[in-house]
Parts: sequence; structure tokens; C-alpha cells
Amino acid sequence: MKKNNFLLLVLLFFAGSLFQQAYATLNPITGKSELQVATFDDLPLAPESYWYGDTDGETVFYSGSFSFTNTYTPMYSSWGGFAYSNLTATDFDPTQWLTHQFRSATGIGVEGSANYAVAYVSDFNKTEIQVMHNIDEGDIVAGAYLTNAAYTLNSALNGDGYMGEPFTHGDYYKIIFTGKNVDGATTSSVECYLIDYRSSQADEHFALDTWEWFDLSGLGKVSKVVVTVKASRENQWGSLLPTYFCMDNFGDSKNEIINVSSVILTEHNISLKEDEAHQLTAIVLPENATNKNVTWKSSDETVATVNENGLVTAIAEGTANITVITEDEDFEDLCAVTVLKVRIDVYEKNICKVYPTATTGLIHIVLQEITTDPIQIIDISGKILQTIRLQSLENTIDISACPSGLYLIKIGNQAIKVIKI
Repeated sequence: MKKNNFLLLVLLFFAGSLFQQAYATLNPITGKSELQVATFDDLPLAPESYWYGDTDGETVFYSGSFSFTNTYTPMYSSWGGFAYSNLTATDFDPTQWLTHQFRSATGIGVEGSANYAVAYVSDFNKTEIQVMHNIDEGDIVAGAYLTNAAYTLNSALNGDGYMGEPFTHGDYYKIIFTGKNVDGATTSSVECYLIDYRSSQADEHFALDTWEWFDLSGLGKVSKVVVTVKASRENQWGSLLPTYFCMDNFGDSKNEIINVSSVILTEHNISLKEDEAHQLTAIVLPENATNKNVTWKSSDETVATVNENGLVTAIAEGTANITVITEDEDFEDLCAVTVLKVRIDVYEKNICKVYPTATTGLIHIVLQEITTDPIQIIDISGKILQTIRLQSLENTIDISACPSGLYLIKIGNQAIKVIKI
């Protein structure tokens, strides 16, 4: 009997080990050496869609080193806790609230990412975040990016049939994060205002429609974070304002934004011939600026054009300014472009005869008299390809190596057109 008990204990030990391995496989975040930020981009989601539950009752989903509660009731198509979305529209139509409730005020995640979390907080559902890193001790959550949901922002700015008039002086809406340690005791709370009209100065009132980072490190080492909300408009049953908000990059430190200080073109005056192209180079400072994107424009596209990479193309004779503009801070610099017309002068005085004027290679040149002027072979762009000094009255030159096209045979003031076949 003792032998059987020993075998049973061994089997239970190995079963426990296998369970832990399976859990780690299903939730690889627990095996990470460092806390991983919840970006929600690691969750599969078709474009312009959202997820708000697929299992009746309370469940969780994972992103980064965290799990997020979700309660779904398919009978009523209702939900609470956390969902996630990548909807890009930012407006809200009350008649379409069933789908529009998953829209954010920004239409994108932090730094242009696709997915973001949508939270709906109520007394009937848990809105909690479990820390899946350092489970035995808990961990410090640096912070999170928050913004308003389109539904909440619309009600605050425009009012609605349930809440009444739009927000005015004294109104507010805040998200409250409360930390719990591994023993379940409260560590601390952090209040994050998404809408705040409490100031006596109207220019200090705000309702977030961009992502704002909030410091949550004051919660200390936590195993769980409980989320609640509070609004100035409420009755005996709770908030009259829709209690939604959007969140991204949970657990992230604040991204330092380094603004552009200037932009400098390496050239400020250039001359081009018609149809000639030239690449301009812009240097955005400081070198580690967060957003170094620039746009280009021409003051006269009939003279010169410029593409999105700063490549200038000369169109016709004249002058134009090419301007580069930084996307951040709108700094500018410009380059003056002068476009020269390609001119080929043909004089009436003939000092030689050239034939044939259409050839596959050989051209015969007969001079009326020996001259010190050299013969020049010029392409249609005005480039001199060859310079030859003739020593006799009758001469033959070979242009078979030249590409097919129109060429000029120039001697002194005389220029004769020749076609290379």
C-alpha cells in the first residue's frame, strides 16, 4: 500500500511539472526574462474590426506580460472589461453605438500602430489586469498610454439623451488604477484624468483626443491592477457619462519625443539644362529627432518639378524655388533653380559640306579650305562627344559607336544635323 502511495505521489509530481510546462507553452509571456509591454498588436485582428469576447462568461486575453479580463454575454451581445480594436474612424453616431463603441478618439494606436484596447468599466464586470511576469513577487508597471473612446468624448463634448448637456466648468472624467500585491493587499492608486474642466481658467480645460502617457510606477510592485472610473456626472446608479476609455502600450515607459530644430539643404543655388535631373539633399537636425519626415514643393512646376525624395527635374527655361518642409515644426529651407534652354545655333555661312546626313556610321566632310577650327560632334543635349582637328580638305569620321539619334557636326560657326541610324 505504501508503495502504491509513493507511485501516486511521483505521478502527481510529474503531472504537475507537465501542467506547468503546458501553461508556459500556452502563455509564453511567463517565460520572458523582462516584462513585455502590452501593445495589443500581438493579437490577431482583421483590418477595421474588433474583438469583444467569444466565450460566454468571464475570460481573459493576453498581450505582452499581462492578461486582461473580458466578460461576454452572447444572449444580449453585451460585454465588459477589456476588448481590442483597430477601427480607424473617430466619429460617433449614437444610432450606431453597437459598433461605434469600439472607436477611439485617435483612430490609431500609439506611434501609428494598428491595435489598441477598449475598456468598458461597470459594476457588473471585472476590469482587471494581471501581471504575468515575476508572478511570485509582482512587478512594477512603468505606465500606459490612454485616450478617450469616441463614444465618451462625443457625449462629453456634445451631450446625449442620458447624460444631458455637454460638459462645462467643474466637470471631469478620470480613470483610477489600483494596485494589488501578491497577497491581494492594495498598494496604491493612480488617477488619470481624460477630461478635466475643473480649472477656473477655460484655456486649461481639456478632453483628450490624442494618446497621453500616464505614470503608473507609483503603484509599486503589483500582481494585479484593478481599473475603475469616476465622472462628475452621476446619479444613484453610477456615472451618466459612458464609462469607456482606450489604452495602448500598457507597461511602457514614456517615449521621449525629440522635436526638429532645423532643416538645411546642402545646396542653395543650382543651374540645370532642360530635361536634366538633380538630387537635392536635406539634413534634418538634430540627428536623433523623433520625426524626420519632410515634404518638397516647387514654386513653379512649369520650370522645375521635385518628387517626394527631393529629385529635381528641369522642365523649361526659367527660375523656380524648391522648398523642403519638415513634418515636425514646419521648418523650411529652399534652393533656387535656374533652368537653361539648350540652344544650337546654325549659321548660313558654309565652310564645309557634310554627307550623308543619315548614316549608320561613316560621315564624309569636305572643307572649302583648311581651317584651324576643330570639328565637334555634339548630341542633342548639347554635350560634346568628340573634338577632331582636320588635316586635309576631304575627311571621313566614324560615329558608329554613338547611339542612334540626332547629332550635330559643328565647325566654326556652321552646324549640320546628322541622323545616326
